[in-house]
Amino acid sequence: MNRKIFLYVKPFSDLGTFMDLIAINVLMYVATGSSAWLAATMAFRTLGGVLSSLFSGILADRYDRRKIMIWTDVFRAVIILCLIPFPNPIMILIVCFFIGLTSSFFAVSYSAEIPQIFGQDKVLETNALISRLTSVSLVFGFIGAGVITDFLGYEVTLILDAATYFISALVLVKMKWQTSEPALKEGISSGFKEKLAGIGRDLKEVYSFILLKPMLLLVNIVFLIGAFAGASHNLGIPLLAEEIDSSKQSFYYGLI
Repeated sequence: MNRKIFLYVKPFSDLGTFMDLIAINVLMYVATGSSAWLAATMAFRTLGGVLSSLFSGILADRYDRRKIMIWTDVFRAVIILCLIPFPNPIMILIVCFFIGLTSSFFAVSYSAEIPQIFGQDKVLETNALISRLTSVSLVFGFIGAGVITDFLGYEVTLILDAATYFISALVLVKMKWQTSEPALKEGISSGFKEKLAGIGRDLKEVYSFILLKPMLLLVNIVFLIGAFAGASHNLGIPLLAEEIDSSKQSFYYGLI
């Protein structure tokens, strides 16, 4: 199979991620009518991504990255489909957590294989193309999820989400390339401890450096405020969509 197809694997997988972001948030809000539950949905997805960032790189170094991508796609498809028979708030939070967790595994393994497939000299060019394709996925994912959920129901959106993950996994199964040699498998626990120790050392170093450069502290505070504002508007958009037209909340949510 043409290796260029690999470039379209992540954007296609991302399409499912962006679609389920709309569908799951709408499902949670419809099921509970609570902005607190909606905020928890977003928080659990982010928490999964943050926790996986501690050891996703370790897994990508020590195991076959192609298999990691395949299995994370399959896992995401299966867990998304679990929401159809079990659309309760607790299950939604569990699904969001694991979507965030496994999406990080996929992204890290995918990025690590780009130099292996296309060459180190084409990394910037390739990443630029992937970034454009991901932006297209974001637009079509949000709008598509809004329209489909509004007219056909969240079940259809979730089935389509799962289908994008399964197709992405199937393409990866069909593709063959010389993957990077995994490092010695010293054990995930030892790598995890090293990662935590490294984070501690990095934080101390950053803290010491910021004390010497007050302007950097100011910049970081600005970014912190920006991140808070971004999180706030992510929560506010579905509420705004309901205010515009509660009967077409998912449509306006995806459109906004």
